[in-house]
Amino acid sequence: MKRILLSVLIILCAVGLSEPLFAETQSEHVDWGRWSFDWEVRNNTGLALRNVKYADELILNKASMPVVRVKYVKERVWWNPFTWFGSRADSGRCGPFQDRLRWQDLVPIVNCGNQKVCMESATQNNVKWLEVGAYARIGEYHIYQSWHLSDDGELRPLVQSRGLSCNTNHDHHPYWRFDFDINGNGMDQVFVHEEGGPDRGWGPGWRKYVNERNDVKIPALHKTWLVRDQVNGHGVWILPGAGYAP
Repeated sequence: MKRILLSVLIILCAVGLSEPLFAETQSEHVDWGRWSFDWEVRNNTGLALRNVKYADELILNKASMPVVRVKYVKERVWWNPFTWFGSRADSGRCGPFQDRLRWQDLVPIVNCGNQKVCMESATQNNVKWLEVGAYARIGEYHIYQSWHLSDDGELRPLVQSRGLSCNTNHDHHPYWRFDFDINGNGMDQVFVHEEGGPDRGWGPGWRKYVNERNDVKIPALHKTWLVRDQVNGHGVWILPGAGYAP
């Protein structure tokens, strides 16, 4: 049994690029519908999207998956003292692991022209979607990481995996990082909405972040986030879900 849990880390920042010389292509520019972006596989952050624009407006400096944390259930066996105490007792006889997708971990996708990064489009419920994905092998794990972009402005991160390092239950925790840059002027604001919350000056349930902080989704409060440009009021919604296959 494997369960997929999504964790989102929201940080406003800018990251520089360095171009390798005489290397296999690790980045490419894409124009599709109202979307414009560069995909890249660098710096152990998986398949990342950079300079993401929708309808000619910048919304993301970078979206990436820095790590997938794999934690096995506790498992103590009488014949192995190493499982009684310490880290093995906390995590079981296997792991925990921190999987980071690198270019050298990617495997050519046979049904996509042996490309390491595959792009395919499809239509679902009358909405056009673009899938940008990469398949990696790390130890016993088969990992497929992808981004799904809809023509009407939705961006969905997805990771799928199979394989076992130990034959016990475990959780995969992908950590997604979104570096927002709405309208490209550095005047972004971050808000969170909690159902039933008080009015703090931004409307019932709304709260503005005034400094960097940790936060978690709380299903009972139906928490949602909004990152918006202070100048023109345009923004991006962050809607947590329970997992999906677009």
